[in-house]
Amino acid sequence: RYILFVRLFVIMGVTWTFEIVVYLVQDNKPVFSVLQVFDYINSAQGVIIFIMFVLKRSVLKLISNRIRGIEDDASDSEEEIALQDRNGGANKIGPQILN
Repeated sequence: RYILFVRLFVIMGVTWTFEIVVYLVQDNKPVFSVLQVFDYINSAQGVIIFIMFVLKRSVLKLISNRIRGIEDDASDSEEEIALQDRNGGANKIGPQILN
C-alpha cells in the first residue's frame, strides 16, 4: 500500500527539491541549463501522474466495461473501490451521462 506514496514522493518531492536547487544555482549558467530539465518535468507532473495512475491496463479495462455496461466480477479491486460513489455503490457511467 505504501508503493503509492513512494511513487508520488518520487514524482513530486524529488522534482520540487531540484526546483529549489535550480533556483539557488541560477547564476551558474551551465549548471542551470542542465537542471532546467527538472522545470519541464515539474511542469508535466499532472500528465505524469495521470499516466502512472490512470492509464493502467486494469483501470482502462474497468472504465471500458463500465461504459459498455458490463459488470466486473472483481468488485474488491483497488480500481473498483476508486470508482465507487460515497454511498458504497458503484455508479454506471455511459448511458446515465445522457440522461
